[in-house]
Amino acid sequence: MKLVLLFSALLSVASAVESVAGVRAVSTETIGNGVSAEVPSKWKFESWPMPLDGYTNFRIYADELKVGITGFPLPENAPAIPALDNSADSVKEAMGQYLPDAVETEISPVSFNNGEVSGSYATLSAKKSGNGFVVFPTRSRPSLIYQCVTTSIVRAKRMWFAISIASNNCLSENHQAAILMLTTIKQKSG
Repeated sequence: MKLVLLFSALLSVASAVESVAGVRAVSTETIGNGVSAEVPSKWKFESWPMPLDGYTNFRIYADELKVGITGFPLPENAPAIPALDNSADSVKEAMGQYLPDAVETEISPVSFNNGEVSGSYATLSAKKSGNGFVVFPTRSRPSLIYQCVTTSIVRAKRMWFAISIASNNCLSENHQAAILMLTTIKQKSG
């Protein structure tokens, strides 16, 4: 019993030090064709099979947070693709389905650029009197309802990604960490 209490106390101290120092244990996960994302190591990262070569599909789970990442290959030296090169407009279009149930009255994409990786994302929060958002619909069981959704389009050198982040609180540590993850996706050099 004393050993359990000591172990529990040590975990609490380690967690407090991590919070104060701003240090998080991270895991680097490859999400497709030399592109990687850093996620907190305590998150569950799953690869879902895709029937087509080069396509990728991942789910990330952490408490009430769920992230879906679907990757699509681009040919070498891919030409300009308006929907990807104007990712803010694509994000607005994708988020339009959620706007009627959102507190926000308009979609305000945020753009980011990490050298060879760029994109846009937007976040909406559900009205208190509304139904929330069905972000990951299912056929086999009732779909979960979320109070916050972030949608992103990310373009890398040889891949592009559609990313959805869903949680019950836009300001939660996990939701904010997921947004940080998508804005810091990296393309391996070469």
